[in-house]
Amino acid sequence: MAELDLAGNPDRLVEIIVAASHNVIDKGLIPWPQVEEAAQGLANSLRSKDSADHRTALGQSALPKSIVTLLGTAYGHEIPTTPPKLATFEMLRVAANLCMDHDVNRQQFLDAGLLDILLSLIGLHRQLANPSADDLKVAKTAVGSMLNACLGYEPAKLYLRKSGAPGAVISLSLAIYPPGEWTSRPETGENVDSISSLYQIRIGLVDWSWRVVSAINEGAEVPPIGLETLGPLVLSLSNFVPTRPAQSPLINDVDSRNALIVADLEALEESVTLLEALSLDSEEVRLAFAESPEADKLLGSVLDFIELANYPQYWSLDGEEERKRREKHFDVCKAGVIKALISIAGEQKAMDSLWNKDGLVKRMVSWVTSDLPIQGEDAKRDDLVIAGCLTLGNISRKDAYSEALLREPFNLAPQLIKFLQKDEDIKVKHSVTGLLKNLAQASSNRKILGESGVLEQLTRSGIWEKECDMAETVQVSAIGITKHLCNSDANNTLRLMSGPSPNGVDQIQALVERSDSVIVKSEGTRVLAYCVKSLWRKDPAPVTQSTTTTDIPQQDTTVQRREAAYALSRTPIVRALVDLLVTGQKHTILLNESSFALTLIASKPEGATNIAIELFTPVQIPQNPAQNSAIQLTEEPQSSQANSGSSNGAASLKSVVSNDSGKHPPELRANACSLIGTLLRNLTSEASKSLKEQVVAEFSDSLTAVSQDKDSPEKLVHAAKWALGGP
Repeated sequence: MAELDLAGNPDRLVEIIVAASHNVIDKGLIPWPQVEEAAQGLANSLRSKDSADHRTALGQSALPKSIVTLLGTAYGHEIPTTPPKLATFEMLRVAANLCMDHDVNRQQFLDAGLLDILLSLIGLHRQLANPSADDLKVAKTAVGSMLNACLGYEPAKLYLRKSGAPGAVISLSLAIYPPGEWTSRPETGENVDSISSLYQIRIGLVDWSWRVVSAINEGAEVPPIGLETLGPLVLSLSNFVPTRPAQSPLINDVDSRNALIVADLEALEESVTLLEALSLDSEEVRLAFAESPEADKLLGSVLDFIELANYPQYWSLDGEEERKRREKHFDVCKAGVIKALISIAGEQKAMDSLWNKDGLVKRMVSWVTSDLPIQGEDAKRDDLVIAGCLTLGNISRKDAYSEALLREPFNLAPQLIKFLQKDEDIKVKHSVTGLLKNLAQASSNRKILGESGVLEQLTRSGIWEKECDMAETVQVSAIGITKHLCNSDANNTLRLMSGPSPNGVDQIQALVERSDSVIVKSEGTRVLAYCVKSLWRKDPAPVTQSTTTTDIPQQDTTVQRREAAYALSRTPIVRALVDLLVTGQKHTILLNESSFALTLIASKPEGATNIAIELFTPVQIPQNPAQNSAIQLTEEPQSSQANSGSSNGAASLKSVVSNDSGKHPPELRANACSLIGTLLRNLTSEASKSLKEQVVAEFSDSLTAVSQDKDSPEKLVHAAKWALGGP
């Protein structure tokens, strides 16, 4: 075919296309070969950036509308014969080149209806089971035209979002080139070069498709992808689950193999990135994995990919360095799918459906309890342990579900504890401690977990030692486990305090002392407060021996409690609790727990002496006391801001009693009065006489004011009078 010269006779080329568009009433009268030739001449000449003036002139002519009319005629409701197909390919090239970096022409084509025609073309080609080379070229160029029409042009992007274009383009891409599928096609009867050339077109289409999706989604808060795209997106993972042998002749062609592997990984990465974003941002998508008619298939594909997807053997044909690079890329993709699964499991509305879904919980438990090989017998499946723990943690937020995991047939506690070793991977520890913390929240689970030896193992694991301070999240999760298990449970408190020094309480206190983290300091000190409250409780249940440890001494329960209580009255513990009076001013719950625990310790003379000394010792207040303070403190609304003038515990306690800010509730103020009264009643030795005088001098005025305040609640007034020495 002779190439027509735009510079020589541009008007004639346009006339041919415009004239042909007037014959659309009778499709048979359209001279498709002439249209093809004219469009080819225009497209070739418009490839140059120097043709900007020509593009402007052509865009203002009847050409855009004529092209759209002919495209709609050629691809009305079905794939046409070869002549209109070839003409379509060239006209799409013209449209793409006219729109390139040209907003005026983009608007012309938008007004003419080009984007609707492109969406129709994409939909038709998506349904082709075995597209020809010409079909692939048309589909690819349609995607390229859409890219040029919308790139950086907001009106076109908005139109395409509303029209569902991102989903349509993704579905086309995955239909034309399912990543990884090429390996299982024997491609008999064709030579390698012809097969490779077809795949090059497919690869180009995939690249342009994801660029279109990125261009359309730019600026959108949530990717505008409909649920109809979720199936193809998820099922694209399945080709990496080995079910059929690799038999494509392209595996043995170096250039083709490398190009296809790159395309596979890039397409996989794009699919996973979008799946991860949708699972995180869209409730509708999360619920689709639990409750839609396709839920089992969707979720099964995700689980199969995580558990069974593997590195293809032919990845090693290009050298060790290349193999490792590909495997690293693949691992990142698998991690993204795991994140998507965890987000799905975190959907509150889907929890019941997921828990009751056939086999899901059992499969997650098997991930946690089994060492499944990935490449060789020595490789552990840490990824499955992590995914299983975090998924179970999300779908077992009801007490009934949480209880089930610790009982038959799952009996998960011993399996989780085995991961709390010093040399265990920190990511595994993070997931395991997170799940254990969730399980410990159910009060009915605390006895089982305590008797399983989890507190002793946490102590032995070194998780609260200085070497692990960089893993703050893991330390906080471990603290959360102990906080729940030691809450009103003397047995578990004694378990945490058992064993050689430093025991669990010692380690937590040391962590609190050296840490600059507000969350570590506040939550760690709450553990100390819970231990105090548990040991000072009356009529405790008998201490039972742990089923997995012999660290608890075989002594009389009363002796154990007395020794533990004495240990909790020591200066380091008291120091931490007093510090919380100062640094915990934002949170009523922290002030209440600290003051109540100190009141119990003050009931003994040695404890009262230590408290009196520490109340007047300066406290270092963090520069940003609000940082991270919301974590784990959502049980209670915020109270008052930290008083910048509070330099010690006595000043903070006085501010609570006086309530100058007006934000401290009466119950908290009454507890503060009780602490002062208990302190004064137990500073009885001659050595503590000066301390008692210092306490009286510090608090007498504020206590007197409260006791005489007629507007204060009766309970608060009574507590203030009692602190002053009244009955």
